[in-house]
Amino acid sequence: MVSLKTIIENEWFIVCDLLPSDGFIKFCRSRGINTSREQLEQLEKLKLLYPIARVRFPNVTIKFEYSEDRRTYRYLGVLEEGEAWSGETREDYAAFSFTRREAEDWLKNGWLWDPQSRDFESWSGFLEKGEPRVESYYSMFQCLPLHQLCQDLRIHVGAEWWSTYSLDQIHQTADRMTEIAHTMIDAIQRNGCRGDSVVVICQAISNRYYPKTQSDRRTLWVSYRWPYHDWRWDEYCSRWDAEATRGLLGISVEEIKNFQARTALDASWLDPLENWYRLIRFISVEQRGQLKGKALLAQTLYEMEEMLRLFYHDLTAERLYAPDESPSWTPSDFYGEGVPEDELQYLEFLTNQYHLNPRPRLLLFVEGPGERQQFPRIARELLGYPMERVGIQVETLWGITEAGKLERLIDHYHYRQTIVYLILDNENNSRQLRKKLLNTKSSYPEVSGVITKPELIFLWEKCFEFDNFSDEEIAGAMTKVSGNRYTFATEEVAQARAKFGQQKSPLSILYSRKLNYDLNKPKLAEELVREILKNPEKECDSEGKLKRPITAKVWEIIQLARSNYQPVRLEDWRSTQKGGFLRGANRGSSAPENPAGNQ
Repeated sequence: MVSLKTIIENEWFIVCDLLPSDGFIKFCRSRGINTSREQLEQLEKLKLLYPIARVRFPNVTIKFEYSEDRRTYRYLGVLEEGEAWSGETREDYAAFSFTRREAEDWLKNGWLWDPQSRDFESWSGFLEKGEPRVESYYSMFQCLPLHQLCQDLRIHVGAEWWSTYSLDQIHQTADRMTEIAHTMIDAIQRNGCRGDSVVVICQAISNRYYPKTQSDRRTLWVSYRWPYHDWRWDEYCSRWDAEATRGLLGISVEEIKNFQARTALDASWLDPLENWYRLIRFISVEQRGQLKGKALLAQTLYEMEEMLRLFYHDLTAERLYAPDESPSWTPSDFYGEGVPEDELQYLEFLTNQYHLNPRPRLLLFVEGPGERQQFPRIARELLGYPMERVGIQVETLWGITEAGKLERLIDHYHYRQTIVYLILDNENNSRQLRKKLLNTKSSYPEVSGVITKPELIFLWEKCFEFDNFSDEEIAGAMTKVSGNRYTFATEEVAQARAKFGQQKSPLSILYSRKLNYDLNKPKLAEELVREILKNPEKECDSEGKLKRPITAKVWEIIQLARSNYQPVRLEDWRSTQKGGFLRGANRGSSAPENPAGNQ
Protein backbone atom coordinates (compact mmCIF):
# COMPACT_ATOMS: atom_id res chain seq x y z
CA MET A 1 0.00 0.00 0.00
CA VAL A 2 1.46 3.37 -1.04
CA SER A 3 1.50 5.90 1.80
CA LEU A 4 0.05 9.39 1.67
CA LYS A 5 3.57 10.68 2.34
CA THR A 6 4.79 9.03 -0.90
CA ILE A 7 1.94 10.57 -2.87
CA ILE A 8 2.82 14.02 -1.53
CA GLU A 9 6.58 13.70 -1.98
CA ASN A 10 6.13 12.68 -5.62
CA GLU A 11 3.39 15.24 -6.26
CA TRP A 12 1.05 12.68 -7.81
CA PHE A 13 -1.81 15.19 -7.88
CA ILE A 14 -0.77 17.97 -10.28
CA VAL A 15 -2.74 16.95 -13.40
CA CYS A 16 -5.46 14.91 -11.65
CA ASP A 17 -5.86 16.73 -8.34
CA LEU A 18 -7.58 15.10 -5.40
CA LEU A 19 -11.25 16.04 -5.12
CA PRO A 20 -13.02 17.18 -1.94
CA SER A 21 -15.95 14.95 -1.02
CA ASP A 22 -18.61 17.18 -2.62
CA GLY A 23 -16.54 17.45 -5.80
CA PHE A 24 -16.08 13.68 -5.89
CA ILE A 25 -19.83 13.14 -5.41
CA LYS A 26 -20.58 15.49 -8.31
CA PHE A 27 -17.96 13.73 -10.46
CA CYS A 28 -19.52 10.33 -9.73
CA ARG A 29 -23.12 11.41 -10.18
CA SER A 30 -22.36 12.76 -13.65
CA ARG A 31 -21.18 9.22 -14.41
CA GLY A 32 -24.34 7.51 -13.24
CA ILE A 33 -23.10 6.61 -9.74
CA ASN A 34 -25.79 8.01 -7.45
CA THR A 35 -23.64 8.34 -4.35
CA SER A 36 -23.90 10.70 -1.37
CA ARG A 37 -21.97 11.82 1.71
CA GLU A 38 -23.98 9.32 3.74
CA GLN A 39 -22.99 6.43 1.47
CA LEU A 40 -19.31 7.43 1.41
CA GLU A 41 -19.35 7.67 5.21
CA GLN A 42 -20.96 4.24 5.53
CA LEU A 43 -18.47 2.65 3.12
CA GLU A 44 -15.61 4.12 5.12
CA LYS A 45 -17.17 2.89 8.37
CA LEU A 46 -17.38 -0.61 6.87
CA LYS A 47 -13.70 -0.31 5.77
CA LEU A 48 -14.68 -0.81 2.12
CA LEU A 49 -13.70 2.56 0.58
CA TYR A 50 -11.47 5.15 2.21
CA PRO A 51 -10.67 8.70 1.09
CA ILE A 52 -7.07 9.20 -0.04
CA ALA A 53 -6.53 12.00 2.48
CA ARG A 54 -8.30 13.94 5.19
CA VAL A 55 -7.61 17.50 6.35
CA ARG A 56 -8.56 19.22 9.59
CA PHE A 57 -8.52 22.98 9.06
CA PRO A 58 -6.93 24.67 12.10
CA ASN A 59 -8.34 27.89 13.50
CA VAL A 60 -6.35 30.99 12.63
CA THR A 61 -6.64 34.72 13.28
CA ILE A 62 -7.02 36.75 10.10
CA LYS A 63 -5.85 40.38 9.87
CA PHE A 64 -7.92 42.80 7.83
CA GLU A 65 -8.64 46.48 7.48
CA TYR A 66 -11.74 48.44 6.47
CA SER A 67 -11.93 51.09 3.80
CA GLU A 68 -12.49 54.69 4.89
CA ASP A 69 -16.26 54.37 4.49
CA ARG A 70 -16.12 50.92 6.15
CA ARG A 71 -18.17 49.43 3.31
CA THR A 72 -15.39 47.16 2.12
CA TYR A 73 -12.36 45.53 3.62
CA ARG A 74 -9.29 43.62 2.53
CA TYR A 75 -7.49 40.67 4.10
CA LEU A 76 -3.90 41.18 5.22
CA GLY A 77 -2.96 37.58 5.99
CA VAL A 78 -2.72 35.34 9.05
CA LEU A 79 -1.69 36.82 12.38
CA GLU A 80 1.48 34.94 13.26
CA GLU A 81 2.26 33.85 16.80
CA GLY A 82 3.89 36.71 18.71
CA GLU A 83 3.14 39.24 15.97
CA ALA A 84 2.10 42.70 17.16
CA TRP A 85 -1.14 43.89 15.52
CA SER A 86 -3.60 46.46 16.75
CA GLY A 87 -5.95 46.41 13.77
CA GLU A 88 -9.08 44.42 13.02
CA THR A 89 -9.04 40.61 13.25
CA ARG A 90 -11.44 37.70 12.81
CA GLU A 91 -11.30 33.99 13.58
CA ASP A 92 -11.46 31.62 10.61
CA TYR A 93 -10.25 28.27 9.31
CA ALA A 94 -6.92 28.10 7.53
CA ALA A 95 -7.04 27.49 3.77
CA PHE A 96 -5.38 24.42 2.25
CA SER A 97 -4.32 23.36 -1.23
CA PHE A 98 -2.45 20.30 -2.40
CA THR A 99 1.07 21.48 -3.06
CA ARG A 100 4.05 19.48 -1.89
CA ARG A 101 5.35 22.14 0.50
CA GLU A 102 1.97 22.88 2.10
CA ALA A 103 0.89 19.22 2.26
CA GLU A 104 4.19 18.15 3.88
CA ASP A 105 3.84 20.92 6.45
CA TRP A 106 0.24 19.96 7.31
CA LEU A 107 1.16 16.27 7.40
CA LYS A 108 3.94 17.06 9.86
CA ASN A 109 1.59 19.07 12.09
CA GLY A 110 -1.06 16.34 12.07
CA TRP A 111 -3.61 18.43 10.17
CA LEU A 112 -3.40 16.10 7.15
CA TRP A 113 -3.53 12.32 7.42
CA ASP A 114 -4.48 9.02 5.77
CA PRO A 115 -7.96 8.05 7.06
CA GLN A 116 -6.93 4.37 7.15
CA SER A 117 -4.31 5.23 9.78
CA ARG A 118 -6.91 6.32 12.33
CA ASP A 119 -10.09 4.93 13.85
CA PHE A 120 -13.33 5.83 12.10
CA GLU A 121 -14.76 9.21 13.01
CA SER A 122 -18.38 10.14 12.32
CA TRP A 123 -18.75 12.68 9.53
CA SER A 124 -21.39 14.54 11.54
CA GLY A 125 -18.55 16.26 13.40
CA PHE A 126 -16.86 17.47 10.21
CA LEU A 127 -19.10 20.54 9.94
CA GLU A 128 -19.22 23.49 12.30
CA LYS A 129 -21.69 26.36 11.80
CA GLY A 130 -22.29 25.15 8.26
CA GLU A 131 -18.60 25.31 7.32
CA PRO A 132 -16.36 22.23 6.97
CA ARG A 133 -13.68 22.01 9.61
CA VAL A 134 -12.66 18.58 8.28
CA GLU A 135 -12.53 17.69 4.58
CA SER A 136 -12.05 14.33 2.89
CA TYR A 137 -10.23 14.06 -0.45
CA TYR A 138 -10.75 11.34 -3.07
CA SER A 139 -9.04 10.41 -6.30
CA MET A 140 -11.22 10.77 -9.37
CA PHE A 141 -10.21 7.21 -10.26
CA GLN A 142 -12.02 5.92 -7.16
CA CYS A 143 -15.18 6.10 -9.26
CA LEU A 144 -14.19 2.59 -10.44
CA PRO A 145 -14.18 0.82 -7.02
CA LEU A 146 -17.20 2.87 -5.95
CA HIS A 147 -19.10 1.69 -9.02
CA GLN A 148 -18.07 -1.91 -8.30
CA LEU A 149 -19.22 -1.59 -4.68
CA CYS A 150 -22.58 -0.16 -5.77
CA GLN A 151 -22.99 -3.16 -8.08
CA ASP A 152 -21.72 -5.84 -5.67
CA LEU A 153 -23.63 -4.60 -2.62
CA ARG A 154 -26.94 -4.06 -4.35
CA ILE A 155 -29.75 -6.43 -3.40
CA HIS A 156 -32.73 -6.36 -5.73
CA VAL A 157 -36.27 -6.96 -4.51
CA GLY A 158 -39.01 -6.87 -7.11
CA ALA A 159 -41.93 -4.72 -5.99
CA GLU A 160 -44.30 -6.91 -8.02
CA TRP A 161 -43.44 -9.84 -5.69
CA TRP A 162 -42.88 -7.92 -2.46
CA SER A 163 -46.50 -6.76 -2.50
CA THR A 164 -47.67 -10.40 -2.48
CA TYR A 165 -45.60 -11.48 0.56
CA SER A 166 -47.19 -12.20 3.88
CA LEU A 167 -45.75 -10.59 7.03
CA ASP A 168 -43.86 -13.79 7.86
CA GLN A 169 -42.42 -13.96 4.35
CA ILE A 170 -41.32 -10.32 4.62
CA HIS A 171 -39.50 -11.06 7.90
CA GLN A 172 -37.88 -14.16 6.40
CA THR A 173 -36.79 -12.23 3.32
CA ALA A 174 -35.41 -9.39 5.44
CA ASP A 175 -33.41 -11.87 7.55
CA ARG A 176 -32.08 -13.50 4.37
CA MET A 177 -31.13 -10.12 2.90
CA THR A 178 -29.29 -9.20 6.11
CA GLU A 179 -27.39 -12.49 5.99
CA ILE A 180 -26.46 -11.94 2.35
CA ALA A 181 -25.33 -8.37 3.10
CA HIS A 182 -23.01 -9.52 5.92
CA THR A 183 -21.57 -12.24 3.68
CA MET A 184 -20.85 -9.80 0.82
CA ILE A 185 -19.35 -7.16 3.10
CA ASP A 186 -17.13 -9.71 4.87
CA ALA A 187 -15.88 -11.03 1.51
CA ILE A 188 -14.96 -7.54 0.27
CA GLN A 189 -13.27 -6.69 3.57
CA ARG A 190 -11.12 -9.83 3.26
CA ASN A 191 -10.33 -9.67 -0.44
CA GLY A 192 -10.58 -5.97 -1.21
CA CYS A 193 -12.80 -4.21 -3.72
CA ARG A 194 -12.18 -4.92 -7.41
CA GLY A 195 -10.53 -1.87 -8.96
CA ASP A 196 -9.16 -0.58 -5.66
CA SER A 197 -5.55 -1.42 -6.55
CA VAL A 198 -5.82 0.36 -9.89
CA VAL A 199 -6.68 3.69 -8.25
CA VAL A 200 -3.29 4.43 -6.68
CA ILE A 201 -1.44 3.28 -9.81
CA CYS A 202 -3.49 5.59 -12.05
CA GLN A 203 -3.11 8.47 -9.60
CA ALA A 204 0.65 7.88 -9.49
CA ILE A 205 1.09 7.88 -13.27
CA SER A 206 -1.54 10.53 -14.07
CA ASN A 207 0.94 13.42 -14.33
CA ARG A 208 2.73 11.55 -17.11
CA TYR A 209 -0.03 9.76 -19.02
CA TYR A 210 -3.40 11.37 -18.31
CA PRO A 211 -2.85 14.24 -20.81
CA LYS A 212 -2.25 11.62 -23.51
CA THR A 213 -5.74 10.26 -22.88
CA GLN A 214 -7.20 13.75 -23.37
CA SER A 215 -6.89 13.54 -27.11
CA ASP A 216 -8.90 13.26 -30.32
CA ARG A 217 -5.98 11.24 -31.76
CA ARG A 218 -4.61 14.38 -33.38
CA THR A 219 -4.12 16.86 -30.54
CA LEU A 220 -3.45 16.63 -26.79
CA TRP A 221 -5.21 18.66 -24.14
CA VAL A 222 -2.83 19.33 -21.25
CA SER A 223 -4.54 21.08 -18.35
CA TYR A 224 -4.54 21.21 -14.58
CA ARG A 225 -6.69 23.15 -12.16
CA TRP A 226 -4.26 25.79 -10.91
CA PRO A 227 -0.81 27.17 -11.74
CA TYR A 228 1.50 24.75 -9.97
CA HIS A 229 4.81 26.57 -9.53
CA ASP A 230 6.48 26.57 -12.94
CA TRP A 231 5.58 22.94 -13.62
CA ARG A 232 5.61 21.95 -17.31
CA TRP A 233 4.30 18.67 -18.64
CA ASP A 234 6.91 18.33 -21.40
CA GLU A 235 9.75 18.78 -18.91
CA TYR A 236 8.11 16.30 -16.54
CA CYS A 237 7.90 13.76 -19.38
CA SER A 238 11.58 14.17 -20.21
CA ARG A 239 12.50 13.31 -16.61
CA TRP A 240 9.98 10.47 -16.27
CA ASP A 241 11.36 7.17 -14.98
CA ALA A 242 8.74 4.44 -15.39
CA GLU A 243 10.79 1.79 -13.64
CA ALA A 244 11.42 3.99 -10.61
CA THR A 245 7.69 4.72 -10.33
CA ARG A 246 6.90 1.01 -10.57
CA GLY A 247 9.33 0.42 -7.70
CA LEU A 248 7.64 3.05 -5.55
CA LEU A 249 4.28 1.43 -6.21
CA GLY A 250 5.60 -2.02 -5.35
CA ILE A 251 3.85 -3.78 -8.24
CA SER A 252 5.06 -6.20 -10.88
CA VAL A 253 4.88 -5.71 -14.63
CA GLU A 254 2.53 -8.67 -14.86
CA GLU A 255 0.16 -7.05 -12.36
CA ILE A 256 0.02 -3.91 -14.51
CA LYS A 257 -0.83 -6.04 -17.52
CA ASN A 258 -3.63 -7.79 -15.62
CA PHE A 259 -5.01 -4.52 -14.26
CA GLN A 260 -5.12 -3.04 -17.77
CA ALA A 261 -6.95 -6.05 -19.21
CA ARG A 262 -9.48 -6.03 -16.40
CA THR A 263 -10.11 -2.28 -16.60
CA ALA A 264 -10.53 -2.44 -20.38
CA LEU A 265 -13.03 -5.26 -19.94
CA ASP A 266 -14.96 -3.33 -17.25
CA ALA A 267 -15.11 -0.25 -19.49
CA SER A 268 -16.39 -2.18 -22.51
CA TRP A 269 -18.88 -4.14 -20.41
CA LEU A 270 -20.64 -1.06 -19.02
CA ASP A 271 -20.23 1.22 -22.07
CA PRO A 272 -23.55 1.63 -23.93
CA LEU A 273 -21.51 3.07 -26.84
CA GLU A 274 -19.07 0.17 -27.00
CA ASN A 275 -19.74 -0.50 -30.70
CA TRP A 276 -18.79 3.11 -31.50
CA TYR A 277 -15.53 3.03 -29.50
CA ARG A 278 -13.26 3.59 -32.52
CA LEU A 279 -15.26 6.55 -33.78
CA ILE A 280 -15.62 8.17 -30.35
CA ARG A 281 -11.84 8.17 -29.92
CA PHE A 282 -11.72 10.78 -32.70
CA ILE A 283 -14.33 13.04 -31.05
CA SER A 284 -13.07 16.12 -29.23
CA VAL A 285 -12.41 15.86 -25.50
CA GLU A 286 -14.93 18.62 -24.83
CA GLN A 287 -17.73 16.77 -26.65
CA ARG A 288 -16.87 13.43 -25.03
CA GLY A 289 -17.25 15.22 -21.72
CA GLN A 290 -20.87 15.97 -22.63
CA LEU A 291 -21.77 12.28 -22.39
CA LYS A 292 -23.82 11.19 -19.39
CA GLY A 293 -24.17 8.27 -17.03
CA LYS A 294 -22.51 5.00 -17.91
CA ALA A 295 -21.25 6.38 -21.22
CA LEU A 296 -19.21 9.03 -19.39
CA LEU A 297 -18.09 6.55 -16.71
CA ALA A 298 -16.84 4.27 -19.48
CA GLN A 299 -14.76 7.12 -20.89
CA THR A 300 -13.05 7.53 -17.50
CA LEU A 301 -12.33 3.81 -17.38
CA TYR A 302 -10.98 3.95 -20.94
CA GLU A 303 -8.64 6.72 -19.78
CA MET A 304 -7.48 4.54 -16.89
CA GLU A 305 -6.80 1.48 -19.06
CA GLU A 306 -4.97 3.65 -21.61
CA MET A 307 -2.69 5.06 -18.91
CA LEU A 308 -1.90 1.52 -17.75
CA ARG A 309 -1.27 0.51 -21.37
CA LEU A 310 1.15 3.39 -21.89
CA PHE A 311 2.88 2.67 -18.56
CA TYR A 312 3.35 -0.98 -19.52
CA HIS A 313 4.77 -0.01 -22.90
CA ASP A 314 7.34 2.31 -21.29
CA LEU A 315 8.37 -0.51 -18.96
CA THR A 316 8.57 -3.34 -21.50
CA ALA A 317 8.40 -1.80 -25.00
CA GLU A 318 5.52 -4.23 -25.60
CA ARG A 319 2.10 -3.13 -26.76
CA LEU A 320 -1.04 -4.28 -24.94
CA TYR A 321 -4.41 -4.64 -26.64
CA ALA A 322 -6.83 -1.72 -26.64
CA PRO A 323 -10.48 -2.36 -25.63
CA ASP A 324 -11.48 -2.97 -29.26
CA GLU A 325 -8.64 -5.44 -29.89
CA SER A 326 -7.83 -9.02 -28.99
CA PRO A 327 -5.13 -11.58 -29.81
CA SER A 328 -7.35 -12.82 -32.64
CA TRP A 329 -8.41 -9.45 -34.07
CA THR A 330 -7.07 -5.90 -34.41
CA PRO A 331 -8.39 -2.97 -36.47
CA SER A 332 -5.57 -3.57 -38.97
CA ASP A 333 -7.12 -6.95 -39.78
CA PHE A 334 -10.23 -5.20 -41.06
CA TYR A 335 -9.18 -1.75 -42.25
CA GLY A 336 -5.80 -2.74 -43.65
CA GLU A 337 -2.21 -2.99 -42.51
CA GLY A 338 -0.98 0.31 -41.09
CA VAL A 339 -4.33 2.12 -41.46
CA PRO A 340 -5.03 2.60 -37.70
CA GLU A 341 -1.62 4.29 -37.36
CA ASP A 342 -2.47 6.77 -40.13
CA GLU A 343 -5.00 9.00 -38.35
CA LEU A 344 -6.27 10.74 -41.49
CA GLN A 345 -6.80 7.56 -43.50
CA TYR A 346 -8.27 5.75 -40.50
CA LEU A 347 -10.74 8.59 -39.85
CA GLU A 348 -11.63 8.63 -43.54
CA PHE A 349 -12.56 4.93 -43.47
CA LEU A 350 -14.42 5.28 -40.17
CA THR A 351 -16.54 8.18 -41.36
CA ASN A 352 -17.28 6.23 -44.53
CA GLN A 353 -18.33 3.27 -42.40
CA TYR A 354 -20.74 5.40 -40.38
CA HIS A 355 -21.86 7.46 -43.42
CA LEU A 356 -20.51 10.62 -41.82
CA ASN A 357 -17.90 11.66 -44.37
CA PRO A 358 -18.95 15.09 -45.73
CA ARG A 359 -16.53 14.88 -48.65
CA PRO A 360 -18.54 14.87 -51.93
CA ARG A 361 -19.01 11.64 -53.82
CA LEU A 362 -19.00 13.53 -57.11
CA LEU A 363 -17.53 16.89 -58.05
CA LEU A 364 -19.32 18.30 -61.10
CA PHE A 365 -17.57 20.97 -63.15
CA VAL A 366 -19.71 23.05 -65.52
CA GLU A 367 -18.90 25.97 -67.82
CA GLY A 368 -20.43 28.92 -66.00
CA PRO A 369 -22.46 30.20 -63.05
CA GLY A 370 -25.76 29.69 -64.87
CA GLU A 371 -25.24 25.94 -65.18
CA ARG A 372 -23.86 25.84 -61.62
CA GLN A 373 -27.14 27.26 -60.32
CA GLN A 374 -29.55 25.38 -62.59
CA PHE A 375 -28.18 21.82 -62.46
CA PRO A 376 -28.99 21.55 -58.71
CA ARG A 377 -32.34 23.26 -59.35
CA ILE A 378 -33.34 20.63 -61.92
CA ALA A 379 -32.22 17.84 -59.59
CA ARG A 380 -34.16 19.26 -56.64
CA GLU A 381 -37.36 20.63 -58.21
CA LEU A 382 -37.86 18.32 -61.18
CA LEU A 383 -36.26 15.01 -60.20
CA GLY A 384 -36.73 15.24 -56.43
CA TYR A 385 -33.07 14.48 -55.62
CA PRO A 386 -31.20 17.43 -54.06
CA MET A 387 -27.61 17.13 -55.24
CA GLU A 388 -26.24 17.84 -51.77
CA ARG A 389 -28.18 14.87 -50.41
CA VAL A 390 -26.55 12.41 -52.80
CA GLY A 391 -23.11 13.97 -52.30
CA ILE A 392 -22.74 16.10 -55.44
CA GLN A 393 -20.87 19.40 -55.33
CA VAL A 394 -21.12 21.68 -58.38
CA GLU A 395 -18.27 24.01 -59.34
CA THR A 396 -17.63 26.38 -62.25
CA LEU A 397 -14.75 26.17 -64.73
CA TRP A 398 -14.96 29.89 -65.53
CA GLY A 399 -13.97 29.40 -69.14
CA ILE A 400 -12.18 26.65 -70.92
CA THR A 401 -8.79 28.36 -70.62
CA GLU A 402 -8.80 27.72 -66.87
CA ALA A 403 -9.56 24.03 -67.38
CA GLY A 404 -5.98 23.31 -68.40
CA LYS A 405 -5.14 23.23 -64.69
CA LEU A 406 -7.51 20.35 -64.04
CA GLU A 407 -5.07 17.44 -64.37
CA ARG A 408 -3.75 17.61 -60.80
CA LEU A 409 -7.20 18.30 -59.35
CA ILE A 410 -8.81 15.31 -61.11
CA ASP A 411 -5.94 13.01 -60.14
CA HIS A 412 -6.17 14.10 -56.51
CA TYR A 413 -9.95 13.76 -56.18
CA HIS A 414 -10.01 10.38 -57.90
CA TYR A 415 -7.29 9.29 -55.48
CA ARG A 416 -9.60 10.45 -52.67
CA GLN A 417 -12.50 8.46 -54.18
CA THR A 418 -14.46 11.48 -55.41
CA ILE A 419 -15.62 11.33 -59.03
CA VAL A 420 -14.75 14.40 -61.07
CA TYR A 421 -17.29 14.86 -63.88
CA LEU A 422 -16.77 17.55 -66.54
CA ILE A 423 -19.47 19.03 -68.77
CA LEU A 424 -17.98 21.27 -71.46
CA ASP A 425 -19.28 23.34 -74.32
CA ASN A 426 -17.92 22.09 -77.64
CA GLU A 427 -15.92 25.16 -78.51
CA ASN A 428 -12.47 26.68 -78.21
CA ASN A 429 -9.99 23.94 -77.25
CA SER A 430 -12.35 21.66 -75.33
CA ARG A 431 -11.64 18.66 -77.57
CA GLN A 432 -7.89 19.09 -77.13
CA LEU A 433 -8.35 19.42 -73.37
CA ARG A 434 -10.38 16.23 -73.24
CA LYS A 435 -7.75 14.35 -75.21
CA LYS A 436 -5.01 15.65 -72.92
CA LEU A 437 -6.86 14.62 -69.76
CA LEU A 438 -7.55 11.14 -71.10
CA ASN A 439 -3.84 10.65 -71.77
CA THR A 440 -2.44 12.11 -68.55
CA LYS A 441 -0.93 9.43 -66.33
CA SER A 442 -1.63 9.50 -62.59
CA SER A 443 1.13 10.98 -60.44
CA TYR A 444 0.42 8.56 -57.58
CA PRO A 445 2.79 5.59 -57.53
CA GLU A 446 0.09 3.32 -56.05
CA VAL A 447 -2.15 3.96 -59.06
CA SER A 448 -1.75 2.55 -62.54
CA GLY A 449 -3.42 4.15 -65.55
CA VAL A 450 -4.49 7.66 -66.44
CA ILE A 451 -6.28 10.20 -64.29
CA THR A 452 -9.79 9.79 -65.74
CA LYS A 453 -11.86 8.00 -68.38
CA PRO A 454 -14.01 9.08 -71.37
CA GLU A 455 -17.35 8.57 -69.60
CA LEU A 456 -16.48 11.31 -67.11
CA ILE A 457 -15.84 14.10 -69.65
CA PHE A 458 -19.01 15.10 -71.48
CA LEU A 459 -19.13 17.55 -74.40
CA TRP A 460 -22.34 19.09 -75.61
CA GLU A 461 -22.71 18.91 -79.39
CA LYS A 462 -22.75 22.71 -79.26
CA CYS A 463 -23.45 24.22 -75.85
CA PHE A 464 -25.82 24.14 -72.90
CA GLU A 465 -28.46 26.42 -74.47
CA PHE A 466 -28.49 25.06 -78.04
CA ASP A 467 -28.37 21.36 -77.04
CA ASN A 468 -31.26 21.54 -74.62
CA PHE A 469 -33.66 24.22 -75.77
CA SER A 470 -35.48 25.07 -79.00
CA ASP A 471 -35.03 28.35 -80.84
CA GLU A 472 -38.49 29.37 -79.68
CA GLU A 473 -37.69 28.63 -76.01
CA ILE A 474 -34.41 30.54 -76.19
CA ALA A 475 -36.02 33.53 -77.92
CA GLY A 476 -38.73 33.70 -75.25
CA ALA A 477 -36.21 33.47 -72.43
CA MET A 478 -33.99 36.19 -73.92
CA THR A 479 -37.02 38.46 -74.28
CA LYS A 480 -37.82 37.99 -70.56
CA VAL A 481 -34.20 38.62 -69.59
CA SER A 482 -34.37 41.95 -71.49
CA GLY A 483 -37.43 42.93 -69.47
CA ASN A 484 -39.44 42.92 -72.71
CA ARG A 485 -37.38 45.82 -74.02
CA TYR A 486 -36.90 43.79 -77.16
CA THR A 487 -38.79 40.80 -78.51
CA PHE A 488 -36.38 38.27 -79.95
CA ALA A 489 -37.58 36.32 -82.96
CA THR A 490 -37.14 32.59 -83.40
CA GLU A 491 -35.38 33.25 -86.71
CA GLU A 492 -32.77 35.43 -84.98
CA VAL A 493 -31.95 32.64 -82.56
CA ALA A 494 -31.80 30.15 -85.44
CA GLN A 495 -29.25 32.37 -87.20
CA ALA A 496 -27.19 32.56 -84.00
CA ARG A 497 -27.34 28.77 -83.71
CA ALA A 498 -25.97 28.46 -87.25
CA LYS A 499 -23.02 30.71 -86.34
CA PHE A 500 -21.97 28.54 -83.38
CA GLY A 501 -18.33 27.62 -83.81
CA GLN A 502 -17.71 30.53 -86.14
CA GLN A 503 -17.93 33.23 -83.50
CA LYS A 504 -17.65 33.18 -79.72
CA SER A 505 -21.00 33.08 -77.85
CA PRO A 506 -23.36 34.01 -80.72
CA LEU A 507 -26.31 34.46 -78.32
CA SER A 508 -24.42 37.08 -76.36
CA ILE A 509 -23.47 38.88 -79.58
CA LEU A 510 -27.09 38.88 -80.75
CA TYR A 511 -28.31 40.23 -77.41
CA SER A 512 -25.73 43.02 -77.17
CA ARG A 513 -26.41 44.15 -80.75
CA LYS A 514 -30.10 44.55 -80.05
CA LEU A 515 -29.88 46.10 -76.58
CA ASN A 516 -26.39 47.63 -76.40
CA TYR A 517 -25.52 45.86 -73.14
CA ASP A 518 -24.32 42.37 -72.25
CA LEU A 519 -26.51 39.33 -71.87
CA ASN A 520 -26.92 38.07 -68.32
CA LYS A 521 -26.13 34.39 -68.99
CA PRO A 522 -27.07 33.13 -65.47
CA LYS A 523 -30.43 34.92 -65.80
CA LEU A 524 -30.95 33.33 -69.23
CA ALA A 525 -30.25 29.87 -67.79
CA GLU A 526 -32.71 30.57 -64.99
CA GLU A 527 -35.48 31.54 -67.41
CA LEU A 528 -34.84 28.52 -69.64
CA VAL A 529 -35.03 26.09 -66.71
CA ARG A 530 -38.12 27.89 -65.40
CA GLU A 531 -39.93 26.76 -68.54
CA ILE A 532 -38.89 23.14 -67.88
CA LEU A 533 -40.26 23.31 -64.35
CA LYS A 534 -43.56 24.86 -65.47
CA ASN A 535 -44.53 21.72 -67.37
CA PRO A 536 -42.64 18.80 -65.82
CA GLU A 537 -45.02 16.24 -67.36
CA LYS A 538 -43.75 17.17 -70.84
CA GLU A 539 -40.17 16.19 -69.93
CA CYS A 540 -40.86 12.44 -70.25
CA ASP A 541 -41.91 10.38 -73.26
CA SER A 542 -44.66 7.76 -73.28
CA GLU A 543 -42.32 5.21 -71.68
CA GLY A 544 -41.37 7.54 -68.86
CA LYS A 545 -37.89 8.32 -70.18
CA LEU A 546 -36.49 11.83 -69.88
CA LYS A 547 -36.52 13.50 -73.28
CA ARG A 548 -34.42 16.60 -72.77
CA PRO A 549 -30.63 15.96 -72.72
CA ILE A 550 -29.99 18.15 -69.65
CA THR A 551 -32.56 16.38 -67.48
CA ALA A 552 -31.29 12.98 -68.62
CA LYS A 553 -27.73 14.10 -67.90
CA VAL A 554 -28.61 15.32 -64.39
CA TRP A 555 -30.32 12.01 -63.66
CA GLU A 556 -27.29 10.10 -64.97
CA ILE A 557 -24.96 12.12 -62.73
CA ILE A 558 -27.18 11.49 -59.69
CA GLN A 559 -27.08 7.74 -60.33
CA LEU A 560 -23.32 7.86 -60.83
CA ALA A 561 -22.83 9.66 -57.50
CA ARG A 562 -25.06 7.15 -55.72
CA SER A 563 -23.04 4.27 -57.14
CA ASN A 564 -19.75 5.71 -55.87
CA TYR A 565 -19.20 3.38 -52.93
CA GLN A 566 -17.03 4.99 -50.26
CA PRO A 567 -14.46 2.42 -49.09
CA VAL A 568 -14.11 1.43 -45.45
CA ARG A 569 -11.06 -0.79 -45.99
CA LEU A 570 -7.74 -0.32 -47.71
CA GLU A 571 -8.46 -3.36 -49.88
CA ASP A 572 -11.72 -1.77 -51.12
CA TRP A 573 -9.93 1.47 -51.97
CA ARG A 574 -7.22 -0.32 -53.93
CA SER A 575 -9.82 -2.37 -55.80
CA THR A 576 -11.68 0.78 -56.87
CA GLN A 577 -8.49 2.52 -57.96
CA LYS A 578 -7.60 -0.40 -60.21
CA GLY A 579 -11.08 -1.42 -61.35
CA GLY A 580 -11.75 1.20 -64.01
CA PHE A 581 -14.53 2.96 -62.10
CA LEU A 582 -12.61 6.23 -61.87
CA ARG A 583 -9.70 5.86 -64.24
CA GLY A 584 -8.89 4.53 -67.67
CA ALA A 585 -5.97 2.39 -68.74
CA ASN A 586 -2.69 4.05 -69.65
CA ARG A 587 -3.61 4.92 -73.25
CA GLY A 588 -0.46 6.58 -74.52
CA SER A 589 -1.63 8.65 -77.50
CA SER A 590 -4.57 6.43 -78.47
CA ALA A 591 -7.41 8.22 -76.65
CA PRO A 592 -10.53 8.56 -78.79
CA GLU A 593 -11.19 12.02 -80.18
CA ASN A 594 -14.98 11.66 -80.19
CA PRO A 595 -16.76 13.74 -77.54
CA ALA A 596 -18.20 11.54 -74.81
CA GLY A 597 -21.64 12.90 -75.51
CA ASN A 598 -21.52 11.59 -79.09
CA GLN A 599 -20.50 8.03 -78.24
